[in-house]
Amino acid sequence: MTTQPEKVKPLHIAFRCDASPEIGSGHVMRCLTLAHYLAKKGNRITFVTEETSLNTVAALRDSRFDIQHSEKNLSVDWLVVDHYGLDKGYEKTARIWADKIFVIDDLADREHDCDILLDQTYGRKKEDYEHLVPSSCEMFCGAEYAILRPAFIDMRQQLSRQNRAGENIFLSFGGVNPRKATQRIIDFLDGYRSKSLNINVIFGGDKKTYNDIYEHSRKLGYHTYNLHQNSHNIAPLMSEADLAIGAGGTMSWERCCMKLPTIGIDLADNQTKLLELLNKRGALINLGKIESLDKDDFLGAFSELVENGNRLKTMSDIAGAICDGRGMEKLYPVFIPAVKLRTGEAVTVRAATMDDCETVFAWQTEEGVREYSRNPKPPEWGEHKTWFENALHDLSRQLYIVYCDKEACGIVRLDKIHSDENMTLEHKKEGYEVSILISSAFHGRGMGFAALTQLSYIGCGQDLWAMINSDNTKSVEVFNKAGYIHQCNGWYKKA
Repeated sequence: MTTQPEKVKPLHIAFRCDASPEIGSGHVMRCLTLAHYLAKKGNRITFVTEETSLNTVAALRDSRFDIQHSEKNLSVDWLVVDHYGLDKGYEKTARIWADKIFVIDDLADREHDCDILLDQTYGRKKEDYEHLVPSSCEMFCGAEYAILRPAFIDMRQQLSRQNRAGENIFLSFGGVNPRKATQRIIDFLDGYRSKSLNINVIFGGDKKTYNDIYEHSRKLGYHTYNLHQNSHNIAPLMSEADLAIGAGGTMSWERCCMKLPTIGIDLADNQTKLLELLNKRGALINLGKIESLDKDDFLGAFSELVENGNRLKTMSDIAGAICDGRGMEKLYPVFIPAVKLRTGEAVTVRAATMDDCETVFAWQTEEGVREYSRNPKPPEWGEHKTWFENALHDLSRQLYIVYCDKEACGIVRLDKIHSDENMTLEHKKEGYEVSILISSAFHGRGMGFAALTQLSYIGCGQDLWAMINSDNTKSVEVFNKAGYIHQCNGWYKKA
């Protein structure tokens, strides 16, 4: 049995990251994205950063988050560190004021003292950090965990890249413009005259940066240049584009999520490997270092792409398979406090992966476990495998595995709903339907209630519903205890 439930407790989460014209804005931007997601779940956010970060990233300066320039007097549940200049020395000291530490890295070149490590680099393996983190550290590696704003997931659902004309270009090197790379590519593009292009140019910086790029593009009249400084509409601009031109930083995952073919240009040594990997995979064409980039080479690659719709579509499909934009959804459960059973065991949830398919099938086919399901018939293996794989890629569905200590013991599911024909008008609501299945080996231990408590964190800010067969008295009791109240026709809603 579990102890009595407490209300969802807001967590205090601090971020340590910096931005500047030299190091770029990627670290701060991905931390901001994660911070907004965590804040929407009701958590308190603090940024610890240098003054240059506020001057470089307007979105941080304009945010309503608590911003400090030192760690003095901080006491937090979680510290998120995203900084190439910090390692286990800083992290070990930070444990005095931070209960847990979450490190974001993409270099695998230094030791960390952390509880969670995220490296969203495409092709990254846990083995790369094997001797760099404590043995107890939980690692999340690969582009499937990329931290992207929700707008990219929303836009991806509406996206079609069929029959693109190759006329709309997305040009951006992120929040900064090192070595005036934007102006140089604008010069190169002016040499392409086979058709008129509509070019959206996205950049950060100050008024001087805007004026420099504006004056540069104004002198070149063949193509149309639309300038967007410090824009919050990156996803719509990417959805309109047929081809992107950009660097190998964090925007790589935004382009992949939006299935956007790319000409990649290397602006920093830490981008080189990623650009090579994405080039090998076929998601982009890597033209190498900006310093050595030749105009004719650029125009040759550019012309071949914008005049070949089939090539663009192939690259689009490959890019889209690399990153689905759901990284934060998969990562958020690690922040959620475990629910302690009276036996002392800890119940947690983690995002499901294809590796869980056979285990879930075994649970689904246990005798009597589906007695009160909408479809009580156990699935065949092939049917289940297809369903499970499709469910993992369904943007309207979330699957989580329930753990008792470190042993998998069940699955919970959230399915997006809009309304139900059996609901009366006053009960029609948007939200998520909750489904739960606990292995029979763990019945009677309070596991279902503990899992529903975890879902209270995941679904914070959303309406949570459950359809329960009236004969299933044990489920009714568990959901009632977790705060679900009967509305109509078997539908229960989380209070």
